[in-house]
Amino acid sequence: MARSLIEVGQPALAERYARFAVDMVPNSFAARILTATALRQQGKNFESEIQFRRALDVADTDAERQMARQSMRIVVNTKKWSGNLTLGIAPTTNVGKVSSAKRLGTVFDDFLQNFTREEKPETATGVLYGATIMRHFRGPANANLSLSLGQVRREYKATENNSTTTTFRFSSQTPATASGQSYLSYERVLTDFTNSPYSQRTSVTFGHVFRSFGDRRANGSIGIDQTKYVRTGTEAQKYRASLSHDLYASRLFSVSMSVSGSTSKSDAIDYTSDRVEVGARVSLSPPSTGWRFDLSVERGWEEWREKKDVFLKRRKDLDLTTTLSVQNQNISFLGLTPALSITQQTRDSTVNLYDLESQDFFIGVSNAF
Repeated sequence: MARSLIEVGQPALAERYARFAVDMVPNSFAARILTATALRQQGKNFESEIQFRRALDVADTDAERQMARQSMRIVVNTKKWSGNLTLGIAPTTNVGKVSSAKRLGTVFDDFLQNFTREEKPETATGVLYGATIMRHFRGPANANLSLSLGQVRREYKATENNSTTTTFRFSSQTPATASGQSYLSYERVLTDFTNSPYSQRTSVTFGHVFRSFGDRRANGSIGIDQTKYVRTGTEAQKYRASLSHDLYASRLFSVSMSVSGSTSKSDAIDYTSDRVEVGARVSLSPPSTGWRFDLSVERGWEEWREKKDVFLKRRKDLDLTTTLSVQNQNISFLGLTPALSITQQTRDSTVNLYDLESQDFFIGVSNAF
């Protein structure tokens, strides 16, 4: 009955019948979907989203889960306002991201060799939480525009390692066409450590997503960052470019590669360097399991233009970052699913002070659609 009433344009009456079905059988996928659809046709977007999320929770088959996720994406993409929550615990093997080297590669090494270095890598378990609110609207030429404001906090028992990142972002996307889709973004990022301002960064990025061979996609972008380090008053500029490209894509797994480069300029030697990164990403989604595995590997080379007087050598870094993310989208509550990510980071520097080895974990929740 509810389905027929929706089809003939009577969503209010359809809602009454669908809610009755939900009261009778709370775990009925069909009843939840019909209730959500009737609410959406009446413009009750918030209530509709809740019912679509509940439909995803009670879905039993892959077809039902796919229908619920597609419906949720439509709701999210058509809402004027949306939000995102981040919540989880964040264990790490190197909370301060410090070097374990006994000799630091400075002119003071011989003088300090009879002293015990107090700063050493320490394990810790922190809490990672935050929220973002977004406003979506249409711009000229039917472009998709959005404004967002968000904040993420990472807190540990030792408060000197606490951090807060506040981000304001404006983005614009042109409608997708046969030639691709262009985008432009502006970001203002404020970073605090131990409740004290650390840096203020302004970024502008322009990019274009296009099809290269068949269904394979490529994404090219250029951008500029302007950063001010509050404690020292130092300012630095970074000019960057990147290109990513799909190598293979199917329902089971996909593979992509990326390459990027940047050059940084500043009056301070610490912030004048050139960097190149090469990366690969593999995604695996075994059918009918709900599991999704994402593996990314990035190799970076960075070289500073000048040697600081205190260092024995001019700084050159070789780093490797590997991240594995795992989630099962069949496990959800109100459209949220448990998520796990593991990041391994290593850095080998000609200045031992910057050598790094760290494993970072995140155990929390994320969207299941």
